[in-house]
Amino acid sequence: MKTLKLLLVAAVVTGMAEMALAQATTRPRGLLGTLVKVDGKNLVIQVRQRDAEPKEVTVATDDKTEFVVDAEAGKLADLKAEMRVMITPETGTATKVSARSKGLEGVVVKVDGKNLIIQVRQRDADPKEVTVATDEKTKVFIGETASKLEDLKADMRVTVLPETGTAAKILAMAPRTRRPASEPGGAR
Repeated sequence: MKTLKLLLVAAVVTGMAEMALAQATTRPRGLLGTLVKVDGKNLVIQVRQRDAEPKEVTVATDDKTEFVVDAEAGKLADLKAEMRVMITPETGTATKVSARSKGLEGVVVKVDGKNLIIQVRQRDADPKEVTVATDEKTKVFIGETASKLEDLKADMRVTVLPETGTAAKILAMAPRTRRPASEPGGAR
């Protein structure tokens, strides 16, 4: 009987630990879209829907909302129409708004000295390689982490600001990795 109780307690503890681990590794869901306008403390976002027309959603912010604009701390006043935004949580008052300006978007081919070579998609044409000039003032971010030009690797998606001339900022995301079909949410 004592052994049975011990096994039952071990099973409950193991189950609780697995649930806690699953919650810790699950990224919070967010609302992804394009900023239409700032209306007071509210954000009007255009959100794409699977197999439907895009819809506009209004999201409230408050004095506790954290703003990250082009990978650096920002404020509500820094947000401009047509910025890509990620808002968390997906519903209710936003606790965090991450916004990214429109810029030259592409995929890293290579870093060549002080130049970044990226492949840019073109509408109705093959992708083309573009050389982006940088200088000592160019800021590089991977996610929201300050980095260096040499930290950029092939296949990283980047946004270069501004679209022309010497880059002031390069905002990068690590290449997406596909999960095996056997994992939850994996490729099918």
